[in-house]
Amino acid sequence: MPDRVHLTWTGDPAHSQAVTWRTSADVPSAWAEIAVAEDGPLFVSKARRVEAVTEVFESDLGPAAYHTAEFEELSPDTLYVYRVGADESFSEWRQFRTVADTPAPLEFLYVGDAQNDVFSLWSRLIREGYSTAPRADFIIHAGDLINRANRDAEWGEWFLAAGGSSAVCPAFPRRGTTSTRRMT
Repeated sequence: MPDRVHLTWTGDPAHSQAVTWRTSADVPSAWAEIAVAEDGPLFVSKARRVEAVTEVFESDLGPAAYHTAEFEELSPDTLYVYRVGADESFSEWRQFRTVADTPAPLEFLYVGDAQNDVFSLWSRLIREGYSTAPRADFIIHAGDLINRANRDAEWGEWFLAAGGSSAVCPAFPRRGTTSTRRMT
């Protein structure tokens, strides 16, 4: 099953979005599906498939496949649903909203170093942030996300602590000594 799902912008945030996720190394190719959100389940038949770029990465815990799909030609200020996966293994449908293409207020979360005790302590901060600003347009991480970038278990802890928020709100980590490795 796909895990460590992460949204970010890849160009004009009113018209594009990117999603990255991890699977076992046995998944040689994957894709995402996207549609405009609707009430009820009928959007599923309107979803379009977007092929992902796949890369196998060997971490200290072993190999895994990392996939990235870029959604393009999106409409501004529109609610979309998407899911990621391959064959019969897909994530649940998740939602995100593109930003407006005209001047409009933005709401965002700004957090500092998660870095240490991420699951036991940072989880409180990030979940409180999302309960205070549940419709945030994006999140800026202004410090190190984890303590040791080459420790895959720490990345797993970061995604677990985020509680799925990284899959519905684009995130931007600052580049530093421990956050330069891609977020998956």
